[in-house]
Amino acid sequence: MTAPKVVTEAGSFTCQNNGKRKLSGVAGDGIKLTVSGSKVVTVGAAASTGTYTGCGAQDSNGVVQACASTTVTKPGPHKLTAGGNAVLLTSDSVKTVNEKAPAGSGDATVDAGQTKLTAT
Repeated sequence: MTAPKVVTEAGSFTCQNNGKRKLSGVAGDGIKLTVSGSKVVTVGAAASTGTYTGCGAQDSNGVVQACASTTVTKPGPHKLTAGGNAVLLTSDSVKTVNEKAPAGSGDATVDAGQTKLTAT
């Protein structure tokens, strides 16, 4: 099994309907830890509202309704923190939430935005 990567603001989430949520700017001012010049993303910052551009999820009337937020479940304890908050890893369970087209909700693919820092 490959060691999980630390997710940075250079990364993104992709929903099951091919929408992409960029993570640039989500870390906030309190985060000082960077990898390859990009701030790391905390679990709390990732689990928030954010539109998935290009999402093709449709409501019951066939109208496209993009996924609009994200939830994160950590599979276990992590010791890596930034600003006192757990850092998001590619092994964490990231899900999209689509209240207007619930069938569009589901697992998201996580792109860490970097390949240098892993967590074991």
